Amino acid sequence: MTYPLDAYQLSASDDRTVRYAEDLLVRDCVEEKSSDADVEIVDRRKLGNETTVPSSFGLWDPERAARYGYSDPPMSDTMQNLLALNSSMPSNVQALWSSCLSSVDFASHGLDTSFLSSDTNLAARGYNEAVGQASATSEWSDVRERWIDCVSDEGLVPDEMTLAGIEGVAEMGSEQQIRAALVDVSCKKDVDFVQTLADIIGSYQMVYIEQNESALVEQQSRAKGVLDAAAVVISQHGG
Repeated sequence: MTYPLDAYQLSASDDRTVRYAEDLLVRDCVEEKSSDADVEIVDRRKLGNETTVPSSFGLWDPERAARYGYSDPPMSDTMQNLLALNSSMPSNVQALWSSCLSSVDFASHGLDTSFLSSDTNLAARGYNEAVGQASATSEWSDVRERWIDCVSDEGLVPDEMTLAGIEGVAEMGSEQQIRAALVDVSCKKDVDFVQTLADIIGSYQMVYIEQNESALVEQQSRAKGVLDAAAVVISQHGG
């Protein structure tokens, strides 16, 4: 799923590239401080959707619903390796890593992403504003009510605390959970839930872009600069 504002910030894949470049710089710092330290790192670029924030529309992928219900898919080998390295790193190397993480000047390598923090990220602010505006429309309420009617007809109880969740899935057995998940995503498809809401959000994002185009283009340029700098670091530091 993509939105108009996605073009003005780093994607999840871009962010993993930048994080990997930072890992390489920290690794070099550690090994400079200790000739005995042989630090292994994992190429974060190989991580998949497990690092992506779940959709605000709840579960809507029929393949995932059929395989896992509402449970998380198993971790990829890359993620398992990343966690294993973090937990198996000797205490002295962990201390050096923490020290270097604080001392390495990422900005001097072009990796300053502070402008993408929650307080200053114009694209993220626009996304939140668009969701707030979209959720107040009658079209938003109508499609959600149609989804609620659909899952209710199948004996499921919508979770009123979320936009598009099902109540009690944590207490369900695996087969029951998969059945509920399939009903959930089928109903979303039947009422065109995801596309309708995404289109409404996208339309408000377009208005926000028109109102803030100059500043957003500047942020887009800075984000591209960071990604280009990450590519240079990876090339120069053994990635």
